[in-house]
Amino acid sequence: MCPNSCVAYTGPFSELDKCPICKEDQYNAKGSWQYFTTIPLGPQLQALWRSPESAHKMSHWSDQTDQIFEQLERNGGSILAYNDIYHGTAYLEAVANGQITDNDMVLMFSMDGAQLYYHKESDC
Repeated sequence: MCPNSCVAYTGPFSELDKCPICKEDQYNAKGSWQYFTTIPLGPQLQALWRSPESAHKMSHWSDQTDQIFEQLERNGGSILAYNDIYHGTAYLEAVANGQITDNDMVLMFSMDGAQLYYHKESDC
């Protein structure tokens, strides 16, 4: 990694000795300035199925979704309180359309309104 976190020296930057953005050297006297550890998601998700306890916890989303659909039926298609990520319209439509089934794992990603680019004005 660049000492200023501009780039990671991988892919198109793997042969560079200096950062193309800030011009800092890739290496100091002891080696690379920074390291970035990658932990692949796939093996982590597979490990969740290894014990009966964590495998049971993996069905939480399915149980919650079933309860939401039961509530929708009881209340004429209305949800009384949106209090969980499972109440999202895109998610519920994907389940209703069969795009997400009981055999699927659902990964959700949430970000705050942080400004990620130096010259980009916040749109929050």
